[in-house]
This record gives sequence, C-alpha cells and structure tokens, in this order.
Amino acid sequence: MNIKIDDLFKLRPFIYECDGDCYVLGQGICQYCADTAITNDFSKYQKDVTNLKVFKKICSKCDDFNMVYGNNSRAYNDFLELRFNEKTLDDLANQIDVSIENFKKTAKK
Repeated sequence: MNIKIDDLFKLRPFIYECDGDCYVLGQGICQYCADTAITNDFSKYQKDVTNLKVFKKICSKCDDFNMVYGNNSRAYNDFLELRFNEKTLDDLANQIDVSIENFKKTAKK
C-alpha cells in the first residue's frame, strides 16, 4: 500500500518509531511520546505486529494520549519541522501500512 506521509494526518492516532524515538502521530497530533505505558507495549508490538491484542491495547492508550495532547491544527507542520530523512520516512510509511492493516482487522471484530 505504502501510504503517503501526507495522508498520515487523516488517520487515527497511533505510535510510530522514527529515528529511535516514539511519536504519536495522526489526525490532529504530532507528539513525542515518552509515556512508558505506551512505549513498553509498543516494544512488544514491534516484536510481533500480528498480535492484535497488544495492538488494541496500544490504540486505547493512544486515544487517551490524544485526548491530552491532540487537537493540534499544526500537527502536519510540526511533523515537517522534525525534518526526518528519506530512510526514516520510508520506514515510517511501512509502519503506517502495517497499522492500517491492523486497524482494518480489529474493526471487523
């Protein structure tokens, strides 16, 4: 699928790894994430992206995180200011593709 990064900010917020740091990115949010409850689950998820139980848990935590830090009309511009290189953006696009597939799978259940 390889979604365009521009489309990221139309999606439900989720956590992604960029250059070794975690960010919650999506509609209305571009926020560095040091919340250990989210990052620890994300580490588990990265080891097995097919684990939908952990995925759902992360989604719930990202929704809570978004309630606190979201509704940022500058989220896309904030993301551009991070100035990630092409390799990081390609990796992010792959992570987004996987999360979209998991969003689809969990929506059916």
